[in-house]
Amino acid sequence: MNLTAISGLTREAWAELTSEGRLGEIGDLERDFAAQEGREACKVTLIRAGERVTRGEEPVLRGQFDQLANEIRVDPSLLSGDRPPYQAVETYFHEARHAYQVHAIRHPEVHEDQAQLEDWRKNDAAYVNEEDLRLGLASYSHYRWQPLEADANQVARERTGELYAGQFQDESQYPSYAAQKANEISAYQKLAVNELGTDNYQEEARRFVLSRFEAQMTREQGIAESEPSQPSKVTMAAPSQEPTSVTPQGTKPSEDESQEEEYGYGHGM
Repeated sequence: MNLTAISGLTREAWAELTSEGRLGEIGDLERDFAAQEGREACKVTLIRAGERVTRGEEPVLRGQFDQLANEIRVDPSLLSGDRPPYQAVETYFHEARHAYQVHAIRHPEVHEDQAQLEDWRKNDAAYVNEEDLRLGLASYSHYRWQPLEADANQVARERTGELYAGQFQDESQYPSYAAQKANEISAYQKLAVNELGTDNYQEEARRFVLSRFEAQMTREQGIAESEPSQPSKVTMAAPSQEPTSVTPQGTKPSEDESQEEEYGYGHGM
């Protein structure tokens, strides 16, 4: 995939734009990316005031993807003041990857790795969300490294690097941002080894999701057999006041919203 050359996303041009102008540049990026991926472009807008989650002055909820509205939302603080564009753009790339995941699940022919796509499909139906963590049904690392989130975080990190370290050759502030992100990823990896008890934490999170999916399907099959008059359907993760899964029912889980203050839900990592 070719990254767009939208000039307003450079650090220098971004600094001259209003918040509205910055949002418009990310909207242009989405239209370019969606066209390359063959999917309908999402509307790019702001997280609504009543849905914002912050810790001090920093946004805890950085981004959302809402399937029903076909919208990508970013926290307004990422577009304000003298903040450079990196986190806003990386958050966008994360949410755009969720939009692509949904598109690929609906149109399997567009994705080359069919094994990965099958993992996405099952993860979509058995998503580990914030409510699971609150109820003690899963650990934070099950959330962070489940297939949909691990992929979105990795792709967002790679594409942000390709744009700023590669295409824009930003050698002023981007290296510091990239180093910060590398440290964050290292912390998530250490937490996963501790919580999941293995160096192969991503595979362990994947197996956890697949086990949830199989158990869910078994329950649904039992309901269908005992109550034949009721239609059988997979139970999706229900939306809450925070975004939830990449399902037709709601929005994606939030960026940087965690049980422990130093760890966060993974949008735009």
